[in-house]
Amino acid sequence: MSSDIKQELEKALGTASKAEPKPQPDNEFQKIFDIFKKTLSGKIIKTPLEEVHILDENFCYLIKLQWKNPKTNQWQDASPSIVLPLLEARILDAMQYRLEDPRRARALPGLIYLLGKPEFIYENCRHGKNGGIRGKHVYVQHHSKGQVKVAFTIYDPRLRKVVPVSSFIVTQGWLDRCTDKKPPIYCRTKATR
Repeated sequence: MSSDIKQELEKALGTASKAEPKPQPDNEFQKIFDIFKKTLSGKIIKTPLEEVHILDENFCYLIKLQWKNPKTNQWQDASPSIVLPLLEARILDAMQYRLEDPRRARALPGLIYLLGKPEFIYENCRHGKNGGIRGKHVYVQHHSKGQVKVAFTIYDPRLRKVVPVSSFIVTQGWLDRCTDKKPPIYCRTKATR
């Protein structure tokens, strides 16, 4: 029996199975999620200051994933309870989402090293303030051309764990404004020869 006839017969008899959703072709968000799952998901990093848990439910916030709400026509933070199952099933419609800050996704691959071996850890002076950056601690590594890689962590009382909330590359001036130029609470010492 040809597949066309079989499908028509199933449709007429009401026995046609519901079509499985087709996986979306690989998209930017799926690729980022796949890397996250392979290299970061479920890791616990012992930093010089605290234990940081990298959890799937923080993925959307870590990369600042947003979706366009059709009712308001506004971009809103994506909900992990909606997005994660779609990414796991590989069916997230990339056309409905965006990265509000693409620097965050680019910084993900270096997150374990940054948290585990920071040059400095500062108190985040902008935490909880207007125009602030969520996160109590700022982990810092200096790179070439004046670039500074930072990661922010915070204790999540709901999870009862310290989690990373964001990571990206900034300038020294930006870091100075974030730390109010206060001394670090941790400074890695260089080995002497």
